[in-house]
Amino acid sequence: MAQVRWSILCRESPLDPAKQTLSLTEITDSILVAGLPQGALERGGIAVAIQLQLVTMWRRTDVNTPETIQARLVVVDPSGTYLGESVDQVIDLSGNNVQFRVTSGIEIMPLRGRGFYTFRVEQRRDAAAGWSVAEEVPLYVEEAPPPS
Repeated sequence: MAQVRWSILCRESPLDPAKQTLSLTEITDSILVAGLPQGALERGGIAVAIQLQLVTMWRRTDVNTPETIQARLVVVDPSGTYLGESVDQVIDLSGNNVQFRVTSGIEIMPLRGRGFYTFRVEQRRDAAAGWSVAEEVPLYVEEAPPPS
């Protein structure tokens, strides 16, 4: 099955088509949530607008063997509870595509407390196959103290 070379959370990931280069801007592994009512994260069940992207580089298992898989992004809270998932996406590693970059935009984050949230990149060969974890990317969420 295809392999994830790397996955990175960042603010932006502009691509220069002429050079075929990708820039990762404001790479992050944590966010500080401010402006919430006191204790809102601890009570849980809120959604916060954020602007993040998860950029993942896939590659063929064997460079000489084309393959195609389905992938999705699953979000899990600090207690391990499922929060949601993206639409399935086809990763086409056939023809000249030995590697394939995928950018998943994250605009709203459901929060249920502070701690490590996990963005789980999952894959399967086809719709009949089960999902397997290809990569897990943590994001630490902390609540800013109230202004004094």
